Amino acid sequence: MLTGLHIQNFRQFRDFKVEGLKRFNLIVGDNGVGKSALLEAVWLLVNEQTPDIILDILALRNEIWAIGIDANGQGGLARSPFSTLTTWPPPDHASELCFTIGYVKDESTAILINLGEMPEPLTVTLDVRNFRSGSVRMRVKRGGATAHTLDVASQQQPQRQAQLKREDNILIPASGLTQDTIQSFWDRITLTEAEDDIDQALQLLDPTIQRVSLTSTGPVVKLKGAPAPVPLRRLGEGMGRLFALALGMVNAKGGVMLIDEIETGLHRDTQARMWPFLFTLARRLNVQLFATTHSWDCIATFAEAAKETPDEVALVRLERFEDDIRAVRYDEGELLVASAQGIEVR
Repeated sequence: MLTGLHIQNFRQFRDFKVEGLKRFNLIVGDNGVGKSALLEAVWLLVNEQTPDIILDILALRNEIWAIGIDANGQGGLARSPFSTLTTWPPPDHASELCFTIGYVKDESTAILINLGEMPEPLTVTLDVRNFRSGSVRMRVKRGGATAHTLDVASQQQPQRQAQLKREDNILIPASGLTQDTIQSFWDRITLTEAEDDIDQALQLLDPTIQRVSLTSTGPVVKLKGAPAPVPLRRLGEGMGRLFALALGMVNAKGGVMLIDEIETGLHRDTQARMWPFLFTLARRLNVQLFATTHSWDCIATFAEAAKETPDEVALVRLERFEDDIRAVRYDEGELLVASAQGIEVR
């Protein structure tokens, strides 16, 4: 389990450290402060065996490039998509971009979670000397050893579809899941007990739902008393979001699940029922959860659910401090006080 994170020169994070992460982590903060970037850093760290994941991060933000971009213009690398990956925009003559993401050992919980020796930090270097001709080489290192090298041809990237499941880890972007991703996730749990977990999630919104299934056009549900299945999309955005969250969770067994803007499409009453369900399911499946939000309702319902498992939750507020980003962590007691008194923590 990831209990701490140290990020250097990645996105908004010049030299960022957060400790005291738990099984259930809610990340809050102003727009543009780095909530999504923090999820990206965790995604890179837990999937270091798949270096092309950096391309998924670019694709999800629509930062993919086309061959020959800016080949005859000014700015070169500084205007390329790769410049957004590091804290400082690179000079035009730069040949490499580099950032580091590592673990931080939380001494207060090290014995509890049995971390043992901490792994070496992950260092990603992008060799962009041939960027203008459409080629980039990426090196991923653990400590002093090169773990992976990847050559990327830019003309292949505009059509790239991000892979949102890597091993046992799942990423759900704010935009939700594509039909192809839903189909892929569903294929892994067809005719298993995991289908029951998804039924239970949808019943949080509509108790008349008896069963959910997947067709070539998308999810459908059987409603009590209805003569035929109903497309899930007819039941509203919130139902689709709950379906995606549950489907992602059952595919993340034993891994990490990352959710950007978890509250999307969900009313406060639904969020109040969602958190206990996700807590129970994640605990049973041994999933560590990281989610972002900018909604006070989401924070308040998270705090309420945390009363049942106070030792397993953390709320982390990201805020700008001088020329960097810092983390302010609320433990279970502070979170409950803030929620009860309406103290602003977003």
